[in-house]
Amino acid sequence: MNSKTKYFHLKIIDLDKILPHEEYDAGRAEPLVENLKKIQTLLNPILVTHLEGDRYVQLDGMNRFTAIKLMKIPSILTQVLDYNDQASVDLSTWSHFHKISKDDFLEGVSKISNLSYKEVGEKYLKRRYISDEGEGFLCALAFRDGSIYRVSADGKLTDKVTLLNKIVDLYKQDITREVIEDDVDLEDITGLYENQKEMKTLVIFPTFTRHQILNIVKNGQLFPGGVTRFIVRPRCLDVRYPLEYLKGNADETVKNALLENYLAQKTFRIYEESTVYFEP
Repeated sequence: MNSKTKYFHLKIIDLDKILPHEEYDAGRAEPLVENLKKIQTLLNPILVTHLEGDRYVQLDGMNRFTAIKLMKIPSILTQVLDYNDQASVDLSTWSHFHKISKDDFLEGVSKISNLSYKEVGEKYLKRRYISDEGEGFLCALAFRDGSIYRVSADGKLTDKVTLLNKIVDLYKQDITREVIEDDVDLEDITGLYENQKEMKTLVIFPTFTRHQILNIVKNGQLFPGGVTRFIVRPRCLDVRYPLEYLKGNADETVKNALLENYLAQKTFRIYEESTVYFEP
């Protein structure tokens, strides 16, 4: 096996062997189809981890996965992660900014059965883990006016994920994702709103454990899109893999041989330090 392929765990996998773990965003996936048709190149691999047998779980890149599927291309470039290696993969979560007003959002939440919410202090802005069973934290809401609400729910983890999907359904178009640090306070939230002039609502989600994510996938459920976040070291970017190598009915062995040959011709750099990339 090519040393680059082995070192970076890059692999061509048939789509039907990959189980998604989250919903896709039609507002992102469908324009991505048009862009892929134009450039005929997959810039970055999606992230997956091995589940069992020849099955994998998609961790990141759901919109790329969906776009390739919509184009009826049978396989995709992946970076296969050792999901349980905490030195290589950290779990975190995204928070969602949205333009929906406080009144409209709380009205929508109030119509969702089997959850409750109440106004609380800023300590509930801290990142919380979600319990597998019983009553507990579901998410926190921080509004532009400085008010903070705690949303709670009872039941099993599967029930809670269903409720989270219903909450995100209230505003799922035009989400702005944000990283909220674990030690966030109200002053930090106020500062974030100063940089998000049109936003009125911030939803802060719990961080899920590795087992919780896999258990939801095995149960046939999906998390809301853009909630789970995986911090990977090292992460392969800008591979620029031609779509023509993913098309056709050749088996994975043939397609991975093409990948090895392709990577053998490419140079790469590894950035050990944290890097800030300003997008064009």
